Formats: sequence, structure tokens, C-alpha cells
Amino acid sequence: MFQLFESIRIFDGAPGLIEFHQRRMDYSYRLLYDKPNPFFLSDIIIKENTKLKKLVKLKVSYSEENYTCDFFLYNRRIINSIKCVDVGKYNYNLKYTDRSFINDLRDKNNCYDDILMIKNDFVTDTSYCNIIFYDGDNWYVPLEPLFKGVQREFLIHKKLIKELRIRLKDISKFESFKLVNSMITFSDSEVRSTKKIHF
Repeated sequence: MFQLFESIRIFDGAPGLIEFHQRRMDYSYRLLYDKPNPFFLSDIIIKENTKLKKLVKLKVSYSEENYTCDFFLYNRRIINSIKCVDVGKYNYNLKYTDRSFINDLRDKNNCYDDILMIKNDFVTDTSYCNIIFYDGDNWYVPLEPLFKGVQREFLIHKKLIKELRIRLKDISKFESFKLVNSMITFSDSEVRSTKKIHF
């Protein structure tokens, strides 16, 4: 069984943020298996690369000794409503293939388009994205997400967003938000009103 995976944006054959993916993969592999990561994403992508002139998601699933690749044409989900849900002590610090807890939460709140997970009263992430809030002057990302996505880390590195502890009650202080992940860049992400978030 493959315990971990990376989802890589490939547009017109070119991979996005590959160095951020490799860094996360190296960290995750060492943490889980206590030895250096033997897999190099640049080599995998050269071997597996698609020639499709479209936006494609490459999913690299891996275990201690093996990996597998799957390509998907990417269709962005439409998000018009988000429900805040408490996740208790749930931990998703690595990109595990087992997302059953998150999927169950989404299923239980399926009258909304997505969920916004709250841990210890602090805002973390939606089911597939890091969330970024706008207060009219600056963009802020929750300081302690459940999962540190590569797009989030890239935007912090470029100083385009700032980290901030955001409690559930603080959401109303912001006027809008964006959702980003490895497939959805900051510029591609739609600006949404925080009124779309339901408590």
C-alpha cells in the first residue's frame, strides 16, 4: 500500500513548484521511514511526462520502496458554500493517501460545497485547500494549518501572504478569502466573500 502522495500541477508539460514538492517529499519520507528519500520527482516526471497541452494533475503515490503515477485532467470544483466543522485532535501533518476522516466530514456536511476545519478553535484548511483571508489591505494564511501545502509555502516564501493565528470568531473580521493548493495558484483562485462561510 502507498502511504503518501504528491499532487503536482503540470501545465503544457511543465511541472509547477517541483522544488517545493521534492522538499516536502524528502521531509515526509525521512519522518515516516527514518532514512533518506530515494525518489527524485524530476526524474519521475521526465519518465512519466504527458504531452497533453492542458492542465493535468500528476499524482505520485509512494511507499518505502515503490511509487506509482497517475495522470488526471484537472477540473476545479465549484465552491459557493463552506461549513465550519470541528476536527478535535485530528492530525494530517503529512500528505497521507488515507483521507477517510476528512472525506467522512465532507459527506456528513454534503449540503455545503466544502468544509473549513477548525482545530482547538483555530482555523486550519478546507478539505482540499489552504485558505487565505483578505482584510482589505493584506492576505493572511492560518499559522497552524492541518497541512502545509506547496502553494501556501511558495506564497509565504515570496512574501505575498503573511501567517496569522486566526480563531473561528476572527473570520468575520475579514472581507474575503481565496483557496489555493498545488493545482490552484493564487492568481487563478477566485476571490470569495467570507459570507459564504457558515458557522
